[in-house]
Amino acid sequence: MFRLSIIFIFLFFFCNGQEKSFQEIDSALYRSYDDAHNTLSFEKAIGINQKLVEKCKKLDYKKGVGEAYLNIANFSCYLTRYKESLKYLELAEKNISQTQDYYLRVLLYIEYGKVYAFLNLYEVSLDYYNKAV
Repeated sequence: MFRLSIIFIFLFFFCNGQEKSFQEIDSALYRSYDDAHNTLSFEKAIGINQKLVEKCKKLDYKKGVGEAYLNIANFSCYLTRYKESLKYLELAEKNISQTQDYYLRVLLYIEYGKVYAFLNLYEVSLDYYNKAV
């Protein structure tokens, strides 16, 4: 019985610690997105999000990986690097599709729509905007 109690205590602290890490990552992702748009320092934000991708991969946090790639795609688009943006959107999609986070899926489709509009591919852009709805 004592061993079973120790196992439960360990699992509680391990799971609780991981949830705290996920919350810290989510906060860092939000902050980097907000800071980049407020200061227009997209290059710096790309570096921050690339580090967050690595941290999320170590924790097997698919939502975090997907959101970080989505941020990088967004920043790349603002820097008029549309092909690079599409590359990161594909990476984001691979990770986001493995989650149940429909809000991120909507943001992903909106970002796809925006990039394709900048590339003057309006039909493709509209298709992605319609997926977002």
